[in-house]
Amino acid sequence: AILMRFRIFPIFCAFGILLITSVFSDGSSTGVPETQDEVIFGTKHREERLTLETIVENAFGTRVIPWDGMHGDKLENAIRSGSEQFNRSGFSADRMNEVGVNLEDCLLGAMAESGLTVGFPKTRSGRIQRSGYPDLRLDIDSRIYYIEVKTFSPSSVGSSQRTFYVSNSPDPKVTEDAVHLLIGFEVDKKSDDSYRVTRFLCRDIRKLACKVKIEFNASNLDMYQDIREGEWVAGAVE
Repeated sequence: AILMRFRIFPIFCAFGILLITSVFSDGSSTGVPETQDEVIFGTKHREERLTLETIVENAFGTRVIPWDGMHGDKLENAIRSGSEQFNRSGFSADRMNEVGVNLEDCLLGAMAESGLTVGFPKTRSGRIQRSGYPDLRLDIDSRIYYIEVKTFSPSSVGSSQRTFYVSNSPDPKVTEDAVHLLIGFEVDKKSDDSYRVTRFLCRDIRKLACKVKIEFNASNLDMYQDIREGEWVAGAVE
């Protein structure tokens, strides 16, 4: 049986290692050691929290550098400029996600216009990928900042709904030792249905405590294509 102290299991759970290597390989009568069963199929993992620093260093093998406030003035000026650019645009959208994407573009443009070296992070294989953590890569005087851009409304700032996600990947976007920052924009909807930034927050998320969520998933290919004769009933409907 695989015996490990429970405190290290959340890390493995977060990255799916247990699901791949251990569930069916144990020699006990149940096929799954009791401690793994509690973590994978029980609720133990929901009680655990891992800091972003722990996740990044274990999943991606890069160091998370504490932010000491360096370059804070340059960051503030760029964030303020991006917010003002967004407000002038009178942007309207049906979904808050679209607001966030537009604000990200405004922030990216403001940083570039102020002379900062900024762009979308490249994955380990060299691909530019917009989706996934983090949103932006900023280089100021050879110090790397990974930036996550988020939006929130005055009514949702205290919500317990999950809004921040980071997961392991065979081709991750986090490839360098860096400071990890969150830039949050509070946006409010105006009477003409356009959105306006009312305030912003920039903070170090090195110690951000993240819950572990295990997910089992399947694709449409799995559900509808890989079936054998006799395992299904189907018919056309006129």
